[in-house]
Amino acid sequence: MNCALSAARAPTRGRAHVVRARATARRIVEGGAFRGDGGAGPSAGERWLHSCAYDDGARGSGNAETWVRVGHNQHMHFAMSQLGATG
Repeated sequence: MNCALSAARAPTRGRAHVVRARATARRIVEGGAFRGDGGAGPSAGERWLHSCAYDDGARGSGNAETWVRVGHNQHMHFAMSQLGATG
């Protein structure tokens, strides 16, 4: 399975980290590996990534815990939708 978030490191500190983290989110969302809704509707993780990428979400860009939670949410949503497609 392809995991778009495992290939990205979003900065959570330092100068202009919000701008750089949002650029990372945009690369994930616009990349060919982004799973989108997987045919089962977008997960909370996918919605958060889209909001972070295009500045229509929270003011910041999340902390390390947020990025890990979003990545796990997106991955589990995709895995479950694939299992449902095989059944």
